[in-house]
Amino acid sequence: MQIESALIVVLFAAVAGTFWYLRWKADQERMRAMQKLAADHGWTWYEEDSRFVRDDSGTPFGQGRSRRAENVLVGTHRGRQIVAYDYEYKTDSGSGNNRSTKTHEYAIWLVTLPHRLPDLEVRPEGIFGGRVAGALGFGDLELESEAFNQAYRVDCDDKRYGTAMLHPRMMELLLTAAASGGVSWRIESDVLVCWEQDRADPASIVARLDLLADIIELVPSFVWKDFGST
Repeated sequence: MQIESALIVVLFAAVAGTFWYLRWKADQERMRAMQKLAADHGWTWYEEDSRFVRDDSGTPFGQGRSRRAENVLVGTHRGRQIVAYDYEYKTDSGSGNNRSTKTHEYAIWLVTLPHRLPDLEVRPEGIFGGRVAGALGFGDLELESEAFNQAYRVDCDDKRYGTAMLHPRMMELLLTAAASGGVSWRIESDVLVCWEQDRADPASIVARLDLLADIIELVPSFVWKDFGST
C-alpha cells in the first residue's frame, strides 16, 4: 500500500511538472511574439505593468485577487495612443480540501479618444439577449435594427447620445464583427476600452486595434460637438 501511495505521489508530481513546463514554454513563446509585435510597430513592451491593473468595477476589472497586467504594449496606432495587454485575476471557491482557485484571463485594448464623451457600453447579448432579456425585464437601448438589437446590448444613460453613436454605418460595422463572436467595448471619458475573454492571439491584436480605430472614426462630428468635452 505504501509503495502504491508513493507511486501515486510521484505520478502526480510528474504530471504537475509536465503541465508547469508546457505552460512556461507557451508563456515564453507568447512573450517573444509580443516583443516582436512591439518591435514591428515601434511600440514599447513591458513584461508587467501595474499601472493597468484597475480597481474600478467595469468588466473585467475590480474582481478577484492577484490582478496582473502582463505583456503590455504601449504606443500609437493610426495616430492614436494605444495600450494592449494580457489581464488576469484569480477567484477562490469551496473550502478546506475542496478549495479551488480559478485564473481568469482577458485581452485588453485601450485607445485614447480625441475628446471626452459620456459613458457608453456595447457588448454581445449572449444567451440572455434580445427577446429573452426583454421578456425577463432586462431592458437596454433599442435601436432601429432588429438584427443589431439581437446581437448586442447597449447601456447608456442618454438615449439621444446612444442613438447618435450607433447610427446605421456603426451598426453595420459591429454586425460584421458579430459574425465572428462580436466585440465588447465601452467609452470611459476619453478612453475606448475593449475586452475579450482569454488571451488574444498576438496576430489578432492589430486587427482589433484597427476595428477600434474604425469605431472612433465613425463617431459623427456632431457627437463630438454636442456631447464631447475637453
